[in-house]
Amino acid sequence: MESADLLRLTLPTLRSVTGDVVVQNNRHLVRVDFSRLVSVGGVVVVRHNTALSADPMPRLRRATTVMVVDNDALPNVVVDRLQAVLP
Repeated sequence: MESADLLRLTLPTLRSVTGDVVVQNNRHLVRVDFSRLVSVGGVVVVRHNTALSADPMPRLRRATTVMVVDNDALPNVVVDRLQAVLP
């Protein structure tokens, strides 16, 4: 998902994705709610979302690769947890 005007992205019942999840270049995005997402069959990319400040995928446990970069307001503990997700 990429949009200059997007403020919120909410899919609270999403549990798994067979492909990739990419949320990038959303400078006004303050909230992503993939709160039940556990598994992603491809890559997870969360980058260049300067206003995002909370864990977008708190239950994520599996993904092929996770890349979390340049999300200025996202706490380091969230970045570290996401990057530690196992394939």
